[in-house]
Amino acid sequence: MEIFSWSADGWSTRSSTQLRRFRDEAILHGIRSGMTIPVRGSFGSTIMLTFASSNARIAASLSLRPEVAVQAAVAIHYRLRFLSAGHHLPPGHTLSSKEAVCVTWSAKGKKSYEIAGIMGISERTVQHYMDSARHKLRAETVQHLTALATAHGMVEF
Repeated sequence: MEIFSWSADGWSTRSSTQLRRFRDEAILHGIRSGMTIPVRGSFGSTIMLTFASSNARIAASLSLRPEVAVQAAVAIHYRLRFLSAGHHLPPGHTLSSKEAVCVTWSAKGKKSYEIAGIMGISERTVQHYMDSARHKLRAETVQHLTALATAHGMVEF
């Protein structure tokens, strides 16, 4: 579950027909290399965010702090899930990416200190994001917040 870079030129030519076809199609569409950020999701799932490039090799100097990369991958994943669900809230009632990540982990049963560890932030910052999300969705409690966020497609189980 570590960030890795890859190159289409480095794929084995002895791989399966299906993998060779995938590689050839990637090259046909201008994808030659990239960097992938894997994130362990809930219930054994894996989320992967990949940045692709038309260059033969991705810059070796490209480096990300793992906790920042994971946070970005999760935030993008849940934002895209929210947008694809077609749920819309009035302006000012949508959550920031960090609020959405905190609410999602809370809905999955994580405590503030656990969310803080996952996101690489302080427990007080987690509570700030949760308070802000409760205010935006006009929720009375954290349970009410997670119920509203789930109903609006902001939380994935």
